[in-house]
Amino acid sequence: MAELWLYLDATTGQQKGPVPAPIVKKLLRKGILQPKQLVWTQRLSEWSAIASVEPFAAYCRVWAAVWFYMAENQADSSAESTSTGPVTTQQLVTLFVDGQVDGMTLVWSQELDGWKPIGEVPSLKEFLQEANDDLDREQELQEQTSEMPVELQVFEKESADALVAEDGKRYVFDAESKTYVTPEDKIEDELASLQQAMVEADAKKERVDQPRGKENNMEAAAEVAEAEAAKMRKKKKKKNKNKWKKSKSNTWVYVNGLPLDITVQEVHDHFAKCGVIQSDIGTGEPRIKLYENKESSGLNGDGTVCYMKEASVELAVQLLDKSQIRPEWPIDVSPAEFKQKGQDFVKRKKPKIDTRAKIKLFEKAKALSWNEGEVSEPAGLRIVVIKHMFTPAEIEDEEYEKELQEDIHNECSKIGEVSKITLFAKHVDGVVAIKFASSGSAANTTEEKERADKFQEWLEEGSSSSDSEGEEEAKE
Repeated sequence: MAELWLYLDATTGQQKGPVPAPIVKKLLRKGILQPKQLVWTQRLSEWSAIASVEPFAAYCRVWAAVWFYMAENQADSSAESTSTGPVTTQQLVTLFVDGQVDGMTLVWSQELDGWKPIGEVPSLKEFLQEANDDLDREQELQEQTSEMPVELQVFEKESADALVAEDGKRYVFDAESKTYVTPEDKIEDELASLQQAMVEADAKKERVDQPRGKENNMEAAAEVAEAEAAKMRKKKKKKNKNKWKKSKSNTWVYVNGLPLDITVQEVHDHFAKCGVIQSDIGTGEPRIKLYENKESSGLNGDGTVCYMKEASVELAVQLLDKSQIRPEWPIDVSPAEFKQKGQDFVKRKKPKIDTRAKIKLFEKAKALSWNEGEVSEPAGLRIVVIKHMFTPAEIEDEEYEKELQEDIHNECSKIGEVSKITLFAKHVDGVVAIKFASSGSAANTTEEKERADKFQEWLEEGSSSSDSEGEEEAKE
């Protein structure tokens, strides 16, 4: 059986627990416990500071350590890495989770005899694993939420931690349950948590003065605490079941400024440049909603478009915002965010979907998630976006446009198979989107030429320096 620990609350002096060692470590990481606070377990003769007993002594030393790391130059990948720091262990773990450092990043601290890759530092391994576990648990919690049907959603331009419903009732966002609740509900949940802590304290009250030799009482208290916690989780889950839940991912974009006589097909053709638009599983129609003016019953110029993949949203905002859906008719494009319509949540009965339609949708999603022709290749982005490849004036020449497409296709084909090249002729930044047959080819392109000006030099055969660099890279 895992070793259980009691600890003293630094503010109230109240005894809390019992909890296993991983929970104590998590409380240390979150700052709820401090290394100097007292803990006790059966093998100890007296209450001791967390930092003075194992398995927490070494853990606290590493947590308090400062580090330097070799940071890569984000603007120029060919430049040498520079020493950055000092940073705390907590900051280093955050950098790891955010992807700014990885297992190959060199780090140094006073406890090391030299610079070493993060993956070869045993003392950091536990912290990185715990951070990954926390992310997994958070993702699992988010996956339990379901997306609200678009018919019951109201567009909200910017996200908010609080909102006011149409009837004037105020809601706040509960980060734990990922739902909007009233302040009264939130306070009730907090009181329930406090009540749970009191139950734990009462269950072990008899052994406060004589902690030694009370293993049975400790186990019984742990079981009582766990049962109460499970009961509270079940109660909260049931309470939140009929509440609007915020979706984990967003594949919708919001469009403003559409012509009042626009058609769904026009919107589809314009936005399909940035990705596959999702189809309704029942009707097969594209999931594009054009909002109407309640007074005139005509369109009001707003709409939403649903893509199959989340990455298409970022691409659409980048390329289609301020673009012209018709000549001299620019539109605004932004990621769509939704909130509940009205005060009460109305649970929508899900329509019965034909099994064949489900299979068709699954196959379509699978086709987008795996690259064609390359078995077992992990999913990845296959589109490379390059800016400043031309000016709108230059692209008016059809011969120039055709020649530019051929040059880009020829050069990119040296890296991998090119599926499609799209020139956004009216975009002021001279944008070109190149779709490769595999994510690996797209990744190689961005690694070799991250910025558009470097890519353009790569295409220009007249640049001798660029040619020589290309020959050296080919030899390597």
